[in-house]
Amino acid sequence: EYDECDVCNGPGADVECWDGSMVCDAADCPDLPGGQVTLSFDNIEDGSVDIIMNSNADVYGFQFDIDGFVITSASGGSAEENGFLISHSASRVIGFSLTGTFIPAGEGILVNLTFEEHDLVACLTDAIITDGDIAFDVEYGDCIEFDDSPVTGCTDIDACNYDSDAD
Repeated sequence: EYDECDVCNGPGADVECWDGSMVCDAADCPDLPGGQVTLSFDNIEDGSVDIIMNSNADVYGFQFDIDGFVITSASGGSAEENGFLISHSASRVIGFSLTGTFIPAGEGILVNLTFEEHDLVACLTDAIITDGDIAFDVEYGDCIEFDDSPVTGCTDIDACNYDSDAD
């Protein structure tokens, strides 16, 4: 006998969706309510980078982490243009409004970051972007790969980890 998933003697719908419904395949789950957002890096140069946001809905607050460099400032972009308070730690950026303003749907620079002490790779992670009630589904652009990271090793020619280019 075939179940509703068209599997002979199968278990039936055994994948639970975000809304509690059961389906045969995760691709059959309904879309999350709220918006779709993509965050990515752009204009990477000498210790600064723009965070680009593409959103199909108005944004009332955001938070994201960056693994791979130490954030020294966060300002500008559509967050500042729309009156958001922007705060940051070494690896996290948070933006919100105390007056109920929002960042309109669309694509543009969310915020500009300055940074130092970067690793070989830096990536956007752990984003929470909301319309005030519901967190959006977030996708991430490519990570940054730096090619000017310090070369580690020893400058002693007799050392087992000798590297003439070591810093």
